[in-house]
Amino acid sequence: MPQNVVEGLKVTGQAGFITRKIWREFFGSGDFHASRKQIQRLQHRGYLIPHPNPIAPGVLVLSERAKNFFSANFGEHSPIPTAGQLIHDSFVLWSVLSLSRERLIAQFQFECEIRKGSQDTNIFRSRSRNVKIPDAVFEIRIGSALRKIAFEFERQRKSPQRYRDILWLYDGQEDFFLVIFVCETDAILQSIKRQVKRIGYQDLSNRVALVRANEWSRDPIRAPLNIANEVFLLDEICKKMP
Repeated sequence: MPQNVVEGLKVTGQAGFITRKIWREFFGSGDFHASRKQIQRLQHRGYLIPHPNPIAPGVLVLSERAKNFFSANFGEHSPIPTAGQLIHDSFVLWSVLSLSRERLIAQFQFECEIRKGSQDTNIFRSRSRNVKIPDAVFEIRIGSALRKIAFEFERQRKSPQRYRDILWLYDGQEDFFLVIFVCETDAILQSIKRQVKRIGYQDLSNRVALVRANEWSRDPIRAPLNIANEVFLLDEICKKMP
């Protein structure tokens, strides 16, 4: 089996799904038509099947045969997301793969993978039993060291109290070098920014990066990250992986 196909099946098992568009962009062979035939062959050979919900066209998941392949080579596969999660999860998946393709990140995990491990250090719990799991966690290289990053896609606006709860949980996670909040609307970005200011901890302010989703979608590594009232680019912050 070609390496790009193995990698595609691996990511599908990690995320619980993949879209045809994402497969073509990151794992396809040749042009659009060649990639489409590649997907058709994988379906014909019984590795990929449509998402079980018919309202999710263009979304593929692992078949039982592919699940067995994944388990034998990579461990436990992730559950299939519901149709309602797919817009959010597709954006997270595309973001992580985009950064990985640029060799800016390593050792990534999606929320569904983290959730499987009840003792995972990336599951945060407060004294009031609030639980937070990042949408994704990955590592970037700063100088000669690897630093852990949390990634959050904020598609729908939460209450100010919920944002404060999330930020308090991140404030206690000092092993995270940065928390990137990609915000669907400017209202969401400003709401998180206000809660960071309200908490008032400089260390937290220095570790929260806010960016608009439309700017991130154009080019994640050069999207303006707003950190403590300054603007940085991801490719200025970190070095490419070897």
